[in-house]
Order: sequence, then C-alpha cells, then structure tokens
Amino acid sequence: MIAKWKQIETYLKKLKKEDAPTVSIAKGGVDFNPTGLSKKKKKELDGRTTAYKLHRRKLEAQREKRKKLKSTICGSFREEFIQEDNIDTLTKIKDKKGAMNLKFTDGQVKVDLQTANMILQYFPKIKNQNTARKMFQIINKGKKSQFIRLVDVMWKGIK
Repeated sequence: MIAKWKQIETYLKKLKKEDAPTVSIAKGGVDFNPTGLSKKKKKELDGRTTAYKLHRRKLEAQREKRKKLKSTICGSFREEFIQEDNIDTLTKIKDKKGAMNLKFTDGQVKVDLQTANMILQYFPKIKNQNTARKMFQIINKGKKSQFIRLVDVMWKGIK
C-alpha cells in the first residue's frame, strides 16, 4: 500500500481540530485533557442571588440547631447517653454464652459467662437500697479496680 503524503504549508496560521489532542511541550506544559478543549472555570458564588440567600438561611438554621443541641446536652451527659449500660452487656454475655468487654472510666475488663451470671443472680437479691445503688454505680460508672474488688466480694458471699 502506497502512502500519500500531503505537504502542509508552514505559513498557515489556522489550526485544524483533531480527534485526539496532540501532546506538546513547547509551551512548558503537557495537556492531557481528553477533549482537547480548555476546562471551564467554576463560577464564583454570588451572594446577591435568591438561590444563595435560601441556601444561606438553611445553613444558618442548621448551625443554630447544632448550638442548641450542644447547649442542652453537656459533655458528661452526652457520654452517658451514648454509652451502653454495663448491666445490658452482662445480660448479652449471659444470652450469647461468651465473654465480652465491660467499659469503665479507666479502661475495659473482659468478663466471662460465669462471672456475668453470678453478678446478675446476686444483684437482685440485695435488700439494702444504698448497697444496691453503690453496686450499680460501680458496675456502670466505676473504675476497673472497684469492679474487680466488687466481684471478689460477690464470689466470697456466694461461697
């Protein structure tokens, strides 16, 4: 097959649009834009338009809502609200017949099935309300050392 060559005049100043863009480093940069056309500039937001004014009102309403939520719920209450109750975790351990971690203020303690079952059986049998309240606070909001001491006392009370 014989190739036909066309001679292109170098003085032609008109550029032909091609299907694929050419890679040229003559100007210092390489254009890898697949369309060969220049990229469109993003429009700047105009604060005078009604669409932007509506958008700004929504943003301000959401900001006020977050401020109200922050002011009504203090940090410690929010943690208690989100945190799962350790008594519920003990019942999950009993139901699933496994071991899980209990979360305390200074870390976590892994509790097995036998210990969880003992705590759940021993806890309702306490007749003194002050003692029951103290045990509930230690289980839910206490430290690891307090919980371990409580479990030791419970084991001694059962035996």
